[in-house]
Amino acid sequence: LLYPNKVAVSYKNAALTYNELDKKSNAMAQYFVSKGVVHGCIVGIALDRSLELLVSLLAVFKAGAAYVPLDPEYPNQRLEYMLSDSEATILLTNHKYRNELKTVSTVLIIEEIWPHLDNFEKTSSIDIVSEDLAYVLYTSGSTGLPKGVMIEHRNLFNLIKSTQKFPGLESEDKLLSLTTMSFDISVLEFFLPLTVGATLYLADADFAKDGEAILSFIKRENISFMQATPSTYKMMLAAGWGTSCNIKVICCGEQLPKDLAQKILSKCARLFNMYGPTETTIYSTGKEIFAEDSIITIGKPIDNTEIFILNDTQQIVDNGEIGEICIAGDGLARGYFNKPTLTNEKFFNFKKLGKAIRLYRTGDLGKILENGEIQCFGRIDNQIKIRGYRIETGEIEYALTQEENIQEALVVSWAGPNGDLRIAAYVVLSVHVNPDETLSQSAHWRRSLRFSLPYYMIPNDFIILEKFPVSESGKINRKELPTPNISSIQAQESALPRNELEILIARIWTDNLGIASIGIHDNFFDLGGHSLTAVKVIVQIKKESGKYLPLVSLFNNPTIAELALLLDNEANNISFESLVPLKPTGTRSPLYMVHGLGST
Repeated sequence: LLYPNKVAVSYKNAALTYNELDKKSNAMAQYFVSKGVVHGCIVGIALDRSLELLVSLLAVFKAGAAYVPLDPEYPNQRLEYMLSDSEATILLTNHKYRNELKTVSTVLIIEEIWPHLDNFEKTSSIDIVSEDLAYVLYTSGSTGLPKGVMIEHRNLFNLIKSTQKFPGLESEDKLLSLTTMSFDISVLEFFLPLTVGATLYLADADFAKDGEAILSFIKRENISFMQATPSTYKMMLAAGWGTSCNIKVICCGEQLPKDLAQKILSKCARLFNMYGPTETTIYSTGKEIFAEDSIITIGKPIDNTEIFILNDTQQIVDNGEIGEICIAGDGLARGYFNKPTLTNEKFFNFKKLGKAIRLYRTGDLGKILENGEIQCFGRIDNQIKIRGYRIETGEIEYALTQEENIQEALVVSWAGPNGDLRIAAYVVLSVHVNPDETLSQSAHWRRSLRFSLPYYMIPNDFIILEKFPVSESGKINRKELPTPNISSIQAQESALPRNELEILIARIWTDNLGIASIGIHDNFFDLGGHSLTAVKVIVQIKKESGKYLPLVSLFNNPTIAELALLLDNEANNISFESLVPLKPTGTRSPLYMVHGLGST
């Protein structure tokens, strides 16, 4: 170890040095082996972000196994499918989630392991080869079920070695990790800093949703490196990102608009736009963005990577012509777990100068510019990206047709009144529903879908049609679908605001959601709200009322009536009722934060 006594990872008020991290992960690896983990097997990890999570991921590698990240915020039905489909022999979780998942995998509980790690060997002797599987990450699938992408150690090694140089990370850096482990960019956050002797700062799920908290942490800890989607940077700007920080910023996961890039550039030291699908190990191209750039491109290939722009007949187009972006190189995944047909469809052999090259078909349109950079233009198919998450609309459509009375479903993305992308579901029913029942029916579908789909895949808007418009060829004519009109949503008369505070909150919600009238018992998130709009609402409430609430308050009190009561109680100093649990469970000593008396 080059930096044995340096802090390797920090989480809240705890930390591990490189020496401690190495020894604990070695001991955990030996524990895994004692429980039947063998070379090449798969371990499911269902843990909240913590020191224990990072130790466990490293331990899986050191035991010669691969991991499947299982985000505890996902529906149990989805997690159980991922466990079963991946054939995971072990599930590592905690007491909180122990009884929530039904599985044939052997279940290990982190709280029962952690105190006894000293009983296990502190060295690791299992050899790993480059073709060994590192992790299986599940992404949205067009058939209605997610598909597992198999990433090998050689794929991950190529990414790490390339990103060490560009965008570049050094031992003095402090990297802030905001990303859920089910999103592939988390892999870079977890392991890149450990390869150069930098310090990794883990943020929990609630923290990652709070732009004000992120900004405060960056300033307090002198964070020098972070990566996130454009939506996160919008959230930070909405939370009052006023002064410039000496931080290197990576933007990824979705298209980076030029106006947003200019705003971020004024707040950071350097800005990079990175591109790549899960199937090519996170990043395949990248570019540093400058204020004078006329367009925002995805740059040039990273090390040991090639980009080909192909037409419909799989021929290379001329530079400047638009075609499908196809990727070759050391980042290409092994394929999809137990899905050889789909693997052969997306990964194919392409002949170049008589030599066969394996390519991945991204489904993204792009062209190569005169300077060699690649400009991306969006999707060929119906796949969409919302706040960095790649979504197959067919998976949502399948889930919708499992709902009672939904005969057909079609899902699209569209830009709402404030420019934020929203998911709209067009449905044809087997029974008649009165127009005044649409809102309650939509709320019912949202609640039901939470059992099968992750939160980011649940439609914001539902449009009931008698039938889908079709073209002369008999196919659905998407251009003729009516534009969702969320401003037409009306609150029931009995649920209108009753006092000045509720009127104020209702107006702020209307401004940010684009809905003409909102009932005091309507759920903010059922109406299409998400973390970015939540930040804007909290900031506006503070500005107009002079009363501060943490962002998590809106998640815990998502109606106007509940939020107004919370604000009113705080004004009357009813501390018991306005106490908001930030993290109600855990293995460490509880920490209570009490607001000081007076205006500060």
